[in-house]
Amino acid sequence: MATITSQILAAVAGLRDTVKINAQAAAVMLTSVLKEQRNNIKEKVPEIVDIIYFHLQVTQEDSARQAAMGAVCLLAEKHTQEVVSALLRVSLPCDSHVSQLWEALGRAKKPVSLRVLAELLAMLKRRPCLETSETSGLSSSFEDASILPLATSRALCIIFSNKECLVPMGAFYVSVLIFLIIHLHYLVSFPEVVYGWEDRFQTSSFVSCTVEALKAVMKREKYSLMQSVSLAGAWDLLSMPETYLEGVLLLARAILKHHRSLDFAVFTKVAPLLHHGDDKQKLTAMALFTGLLSTESTYVTLKKQYILGHLKNWHVDPRPAVRWLALLGLGNVALHLQKKTEVRALLNDVLETFNDPDEKVILMAFEAATKIVNCHKQKDHLDTEFVKIAGQLHPFLADERHKISCAAAKLLGDLLRALSGKHKSFMQEQVLNSMVPLLLNLQQQHPDVIKSCADTLQECKALLGWTLNDKSESWDSICEHLAEWYPERLWSFLHQAQEYLRSPCASSRRAAGIFIDVIIQHLENSLLQKEAMDLLQGGASIATEEVKRICSPFPVPCAMACCFLCSCGFAVRS
Repeated sequence: MATITSQILAAVAGLRDTVKINAQAAAVMLTSVLKEQRNNIKEKVPEIVDIIYFHLQVTQEDSARQAAMGAVCLLAEKHTQEVVSALLRVSLPCDSHVSQLWEALGRAKKPVSLRVLAELLAMLKRRPCLETSETSGLSSSFEDASILPLATSRALCIIFSNKECLVPMGAFYVSVLIFLIIHLHYLVSFPEVVYGWEDRFQTSSFVSCTVEALKAVMKREKYSLMQSVSLAGAWDLLSMPETYLEGVLLLARAILKHHRSLDFAVFTKVAPLLHHGDDKQKLTAMALFTGLLSTESTYVTLKKQYILGHLKNWHVDPRPAVRWLALLGLGNVALHLQKKTEVRALLNDVLETFNDPDEKVILMAFEAATKIVNCHKQKDHLDTEFVKIAGQLHPFLADERHKISCAAAKLLGDLLRALSGKHKSFMQEQVLNSMVPLLLNLQQQHPDVIKSCADTLQECKALLGWTLNDKSESWDSICEHLAEWYPERLWSFLHQAQEYLRSPCASSRRAAGIFIDVIIQHLENSLLQKEAMDLLQGGASIATEEVKRICSPFPVPCAMACCFLCSCGFAVRS
């Protein structure tokens, strides 16, 4: 063994000879010894690979370099695992010499390249480790096998980027795609500053490398997805822990758009991870699972009860991210359901989440409800459920979180458009209860809120049968129209507007004051309402100084409105 190893090492060293004929002789000797003895040198393979890499860094002759890379390929024919592990240990950082060795393995005979890729995939499936403790004893020589997966994405990026490298597609391609995405999930969860690592080995460098590997893998698909995903911003989303799942969903959307057979393969590969993966694997699998449910082919792959069983379990999970994905899945499943009872049951599951403590979950619940509404619009069998949803939206229209109020207004508009003619009268009460927050939100500073409320107000006016038919109709005119058509509801409108007087947003307080002032004017013009107002004023017992104290923080219109409300017995708090 010692003699064989010495011959190999001597031949490798001979590749550096400046005399061309001597270097060529060394290359012939190296190839000859490896072909004859490679079955007997398994334990020495890592050492031989290290020596070849060391000498390759100072070998200039092209034929000698080719001989050195050919030697690594010969070793890989019999000792693939040892060769791959040895190369991975010198792939952080990955210099040009290591890159050429990986490219050579990618161009090797098909059986060899396939085994190399299989070893890389097996390594990629391992969970990477970046120690952060000062006492962890992190090895700067990268000997710890737990950090080898970090080098694997670099190796795959090199192999997939080289057009001459043979890459198997099918199941292997899908597995690499999925586990690169999961690998990215591990990386974005690590802290950026890791004790004991140089700047070039910080987490962000591993993240960017894995993203490049993912791009290289996706370019191999004949219907390249990269351009679509890149334009959609998925790469940036995938690179940050807060938005990683959104990036995975954009990736799933691109798969559905560009390759309708690949979605089935991904779906079947991720399903087992829902049961046997670790937390990162399961969460990524959930995102791909729910994202791909929007197509019929993936939906029919598994039994409906299996899918719904998973989604309902996730729906009550203590983790907000899991509940959010469950709602996304329920919305996608709704695209395929036809039975009334199934749709109603699904809608009830979604409605239960409207009061979730997490804002992102609420927004996804609104989105899921929107999918159900749009899939079953103008079908009277769900009209009662639509009215029920509208009733639950009232507090969200007045929500101080602008994303929530904007989404609620949009959903209400969708409900009104989806309602069949038979049940519009049942929706009228919900619309009237929504008019005040919709009107007052027009004074918000967020353009999305203003647009969604303006669009929904148009639908409200159409349902109520108003003649106001364009979006330029003034806010004050709508208030007057509301007061003229529904004088018996004016006190209810005042109660709703009162809540806005407590808002921390100055524009909301001002809008409420102006609205109340308009309603007051109409109260004064109505004998019936004036009698009621006089009775309330007669029974009020609020001291003048107390009214001044409460109203003083508000702008003039709001202060006038506060004084009126206090004199009528309303409880106004600053």
